[in-house]
Amino acid sequence: MKHGTDSILVVVDRFSKMAHFVACKKTFDVVNVARLFFKEIVRLHGLPRSITSDRDVKFISHFWRDLWGRLHTEVKLSSAYYPQTDGQTEVVNRTLGNILRCLVQNRPK
Repeated sequence: MKHGTDSILVVVDRFSKMAHFVACKKTFDVVNVARLFFKEIVRLHGLPRSITSDRDVKFISHFWRDLWGRLHTEVKLSSAYYPQTDGQTEVVNRTLGNILRCLVQNRPK
């Protein structure tokens, strides 16, 4: 991970099945997350027609909803009680967890 980062933003393109792992910080606000999304995802794939996201406060804020509304992108939120809404991302998250465990092995810090 890049120096100073402590989280990974996971984005899966449903069409190509391509997974993107973007290093970030837990403390990033919605503007920083949007900036990262455009820099790392939109520049490669263009504007999405729809986004399925978890219910993190960053993704349900007025800014985020207004931004995607203006760009004509539908925002679908997965349910806390049914996180399998997006099965591809669930598989990618499991795989990422396995990769990270292999990389850190006995050095989890």
